[in-house]
Amino acid sequence: MTRPSRRKFLAAVGTSAGTLGLAGCLGGGFPGRGFSPDRTVYVGAYHWGFLLLDEAGDEHERLVFDPGTTVGIVAFNTSAEGALSQLPGSVREAVPDHEALEERNEARIPSPPEGELHEALEEANERYPDHSLAVMPSGYNRMHDPMDGGMMGGGMMLHPIPLPRAASRPTTAGVRASERGDYTLTCLTDCGYGHPFMELDGAFVVR
Repeated sequence: MTRPSRRKFLAAVGTSAGTLGLAGCLGGGFPGRGFSPDRTVYVGAYHWGFLLLDEAGDEHERLVFDPGTTVGIVAFNTSAEGALSQLPGSVREAVPDHEALEERNEARIPSPPEGELHEALEEANERYPDHSLAVMPSGYNRMHDPMDGGMMGGGMMLHPIPLPRAASRPTTAGVRASERGDYTLTCLTDCGYGHPFMELDGAFVVR
């Protein structure tokens, strides 16, 4: 199956969510709203990547879940000071500083055809401060394309949630590991030059 663009995927989610919902999504707002996840993970969004942290503040490239596991996601923009202040100390202290995150970008993102990566990053911080988080099957290999008349399949999927720099607290959501496979974290908010690289492929694995 040909992989659809982010724009096409976002349009498909927007047109289908009102009637179909999004498979695996349990809603947000925990704690205090009757949702007690089996596991809690922390996802930090930055220009241009994601941090995947456990409750101890240890960083992971991927996390593995058993089928049926309910997962609480606490997501935040690493530039949102208010949201950072609300995180557990172990998680907050594990978030790298701006310079360390820029070094990560230099290791995996090519420089713009004209200019330097640092300049593109500084421009993005000013013009595109916000991010979002969506969870979808890696390679889109477990869903039909709603734009082609199909329906979105099941699995550990999460409707895009906004992660603005102005947020005063993290955004919480819950998903269930309902279908085996691997799932990718991705940003569906235009955030400048490195936006196409802002994915963590196979970050969640349901075994």
